[in-house]
Amino acid sequence: MRTIIYKIVYILLLGTVVFGWQSCKKEQLAELEGEPPRIFRPILKGAMVVMSNYVQIEWQNNKGVSRYRVDLSVDTFKTIDLTVEVDTTLAIIESLKWDQLYQVQVTAYHATDASKNSHPANLGEFKTERFPSIVERSSSSDIGITSVLFKWRNEGEPVTAIKVFRLEGEMLENETLEQEVPLTQTDIGNMYVLVTGLTGASDYRVELYSGETFRGANVYRTKNPVAGEVVDLQAADPTTVDLATVINDAPSGATILLKKGGIYEMSSSLAISKSISIRGGDNPLETARSKVFFGPNASNFNIASGSAIDLIALVDLELYTNDGTGKYIFNPNTTGNIQQLVFSNCYIHTVRGVARFRGGLAIEEVIMDNCLIYNVGGYGVVNVDDNNTTINNISILNSTISNVEVFIASKSSASGKIVLHSNTFYNAIQSNNRYLIDYSNASSNTIGGIDVINNIFGRPKASNATPPTYDINGIRSNTGVSINSSNNFSTSDFLWRENEALLYPEVTPYNKTSADIFTDPDNFNFKIKDNGFPGRLNSGDPRWRM
Repeated sequence: MRTIIYKIVYILLLGTVVFGWQSCKKEQLAELEGEPPRIFRPILKGAMVVMSNYVQIEWQNNKGVSRYRVDLSVDTFKTIDLTVEVDTTLAIIESLKWDQLYQVQVTAYHATDASKNSHPANLGEFKTERFPSIVERSSSSDIGITSVLFKWRNEGEPVTAIKVFRLEGEMLENETLEQEVPLTQTDIGNMYVLVTGLTGASDYRVELYSGETFRGANVYRTKNPVAGEVVDLQAADPTTVDLATVINDAPSGATILLKKGGIYEMSSSLAISKSISIRGGDNPLETARSKVFFGPNASNFNIASGSAIDLIALVDLELYTNDGTGKYIFNPNTTGNIQQLVFSNCYIHTVRGVARFRGGLAIEEVIMDNCLIYNVGGYGVVNVDDNNTTINNISILNSTISNVEVFIASKSSASGKIVLHSNTFYNAIQSNNRYLIDYSNASSNTIGGIDVINNIFGRPKASNATPPTYDINGIRSNTGVSINSSNNFSTSDFLWRENEALLYPEVTPYNKTSADIFTDPDNFNFKIKDNGFPGRLNSGDPRWRM
């Protein structure tokens, strides 16, 4: 009976494979052997070159072509923003929108027979540079719920006023002038003004003027208002607050607001048993984050055994310890369930590991977004440290990882995926015996696959050898894991350690070192200074882009 079942399954699988192969073959024939056969779709030749608000795009030559049409879109071709036609394989398109992400497609036209024209070829996307101005780029600390801090440099003609526009619509195409504010001599001397009276979770553009002359602008999205029950500690002296007790006593689902710039020392390790959000306060005039410090009397956050938790969110905080060789932010060793663990806009440092889990915990998703993560030891950024514990999905987004020995490691499989999107790595992942992603058990892997997109890989952390080495292993996992990778770049002092048993994302090497590309990487300034670096506008942590 078992043999018959196996045969039936085999026949069904064989039929599926044949059907899929025939379908693929028909799709290929439709384009390559149609009636009549079409021209091959154009293929990008090298990287798109972006300078100021123009772009140079070049693609491979196709035979039998009289001209090409280049389409640009800002909404993934729901609409076409701009079209140009050329009779060469090079297009230079000028007068584009500043600081705008464009998608590109190219269509090849046959010299005599329109039925042989190619289908449009998607050549990827690029972003134009920011309008050159005296306006300073915004940072996350400049943005509040109902206010933003607008900053500039006093150069050239004296500035006189700002205008504040509310932006709405799917592509923020609708704008309404809400405020026009003359600048005082104090504002001009400070080189900043606090714009108030805004609405939370809304988009604004603030423009700077010298008389009638436009001097530059920034676009902001205000923070989400705090919903539900709030425990507001912003008016209290942080040195008088026992944060562990406050968290323990807060109702499930509450948000605890800390004073921006205040230091809250944990008086004891805490086993969290409920949904809770801890976030820094709303004061754009204060640049420092609210600090949560695990000092002599506390080692880390734990999870109470058997807890069922929907959300633990740590937002706009600085999280650190007094012992980078022995302490963690999370280090539970217990059973329980967590739907989401979120670190958003946090500085995380001086820990042996950021998030280490053992004991049978089941975690659906860990998200780290817009974070600076540094000085992390051998238990890494995310670590599943036994085969009874699971994290199904891990997303590291828009973040900088520096001076980190281990990045992501797991001893058990995950049903979801890992997403690494728009991160900058430097002095990260120790050379020789460490991995970018390490599913170390023979049977462990991430079933949903791995996305590695828009990242910059700078020099790895040196090995302990004499002299030190600077190469890292790729991804250790089952060979069936799919990797989706694009628009990743590596510096010339980054190197993969070759190993046929490992998986590697696609990374485009660049011929300059980390020190040549970043402003001062050893002092944590990863601002891109190299105008020739092809990923300067659309790769790495967005805070460092040109």
